[in-house]
Amino acid sequence: MIGLAALAAARPARAGGEAGEPIVLQWVAPPGCPSERDVRAEMERVLGGPPDPASRRYLRAEARVSRAGGEGFHVHLVTDLGGVIGERDLDGPTCVAVANAAALIVALTFDPDALARRAEAAAPPPAATVAPAPRDPPSAPVSEPGPPRPPPPQPQPTLPAAAATLRPVPPPRAVPERAPPAVPGFAAGLLGAASAGALPRVAAGFGAQVGLLAGRFRADVSAWYWLPQTTTLASRPTAGGDFRLIAGDARACYAVLRAPLEISPCAGLEVGSMTATGFGVRSDGSGSALWIAPLAEAGVALPIGAHFAARLDLGVLVPLERPPFVLAAAGTVYTAGAVVGRAAVGVEVRF
Repeated sequence: MIGLAALAAARPARAGGEAGEPIVLQWVAPPGCPSERDVRAEMERVLGGPPDPASRRYLRAEARVSRAGGEGFHVHLVTDLGGVIGERDLDGPTCVAVANAAALIVALTFDPDALARRAEAAAPPPAATVAPAPRDPPSAPVSEPGPPRPPPPQPQPTLPAAAATLRPVPPPRAVPERAPPAVPGFAAGLLGAASAGALPRVAAGFGAQVGLLAGRFRADVSAWYWLPQTTTLASRPTAGGDFRLIAGDARACYAVLRAPLEISPCAGLEVGSMTATGFGVRSDGSGSALWIAPLAEAGVALPIGAHFAARLDLGVLVPLERPPFVLAAAGTVYTAGAVVGRAAVGVEVRF
């Protein structure tokens, strides 16, 4: 996967035997949440101390915390242990709860035996062995009987050393629980774009979009305005047409990767109107045509903090109708391409 490969590629190189930081943690959380130092302290508490700088293991972890609706928090955690990638999503009532859970997962990913060693170190010493009390030697005969002698104490059973030693029970393996359904969120953004094939030349435009976010799924509605263009007939440079395109689209997306980049293939439909006004002939005239084009798109988003993201969208459209624009007694001025390419960049706010 592209994003996971990028995470592995971001790991700094370590020569054999070179000392360095065995655990690299990137922590992004809203204000009021535990800091990266707090998460690292909890991680070292689970490990029983800081990791040995001379360790041959190397773990890189990235955690991003966001609010889960009105109440609660969600953390998306990605780990890379020597090229082995792990990805977890956790929810909790407080930011401290998800921070402690993330610290525990990072610590056990680096050292799965950490909890067992702590339990063994905290085990009490073996119980002392109680030796049986010696019997009193027989007394010398006496002329008169004395009071009855109490029975000798019974020897206490001795616990075997192996039974007296508490053996630590390894912690049960965590069984991933089905996360509760995420509360839908919303996004709104502005984009600048370039398009080839819809208008006579490469066109520049801008748009606005709003989206509904639900876990890995996303639905967007966008509106686009493309700057007008003018073109002329090759055989008659003084005659031609002015072209304008206004369109809107709706699309659905699914995030195949969520960290460190969000990568989402999308499919949808664009509907709009292309208009043209002729010039350079006796009867200039004007006309318009309905623009309908299915689209396929790949969206890449880079989260910036908890509420912002930078976007890059690359798409292909296939117009269903491509009527030619013709000047009377002059010829065809322009016909849209069979395939239209589009690229857009922008920013969005999420809430």
